[in-house]
Amino acid sequence: MLFVTRRTGEVVRIGNDVAVSVVEIRMGQVKLGIRAPRQTSVYREELALRIESEDANTVPPVDSPNREKS
Repeated sequence: MLFVTRRTGEVVRIGNDVAVSVVEIRMGQVKLGIRAPRQTSVYREELALRIESEDANTVPPVDSPNREKS
């Protein structure tokens, strides 16, 4: 894991397409702005975990080409 110290207005780049900027720091909260291509999903950790959990519990429809035939 990389730890980076940034002040308000400063930016961290991730690859060529993603920029994370510190918008505001106040009373123990940090507001971040994330600039990424539309096709890049950006989620809070707890929401991403919930989506992954729901996807794992989803069963494909019977006529789905990805479902094994018995």
